[in-house]
Amino acid sequence: MGAKENSAATLFSLSVLEEYKIKIGRSTAVKSLVNLSESGTLHGKKDAATTLFNLGCSAIDREGGIPIIVEVVETGSDRGKENAASILMQLCLHSHKLCNLNLQEGAIPSLVALSQSGTLRARQKAQQIINHFRSQRKGIIAKAKS
Repeated sequence: MGAKENSAATLFSLSVLEEYKIKIGRSTAVKSLVNLSESGTLHGKKDAATTLFNLGCSAIDREGGIPIIVEVVETGSDRGKENAASILMQLCLHSHKLCNLNLQEGAIPSLVALSQSGTLRARQKAQQIINHFRSQRKGIIAKAKS
């Protein structure tokens, strides 16, 4: 395992501790984690994606990680797809803006495919996100009619 993957594994371990989440989130490590989740080894991608999930939505948004996470939903390993779908769901629940960014990045086709052919957990997560998008759309339509 290379230095980047070792660093991601260490940050993953630290990211479960509240006192370190803020420190990691404010550091330049987030950008490196986003990059590693795109171009690292399978193990490095997994640790980077899980660390980003642990750090939360603002760190992912700030470093432009949404397109990479959408890509992992499409092309990642089974576990990577599950983690990426979980991250996208958290982003959508956290903020309407982040939910819109998911849509702009073309998440729906990947999520539909995942809801049909992923692992059980991945299918469930993908379906939850799709349902969330639908409920938001219905809310917008109802608001426009009133």
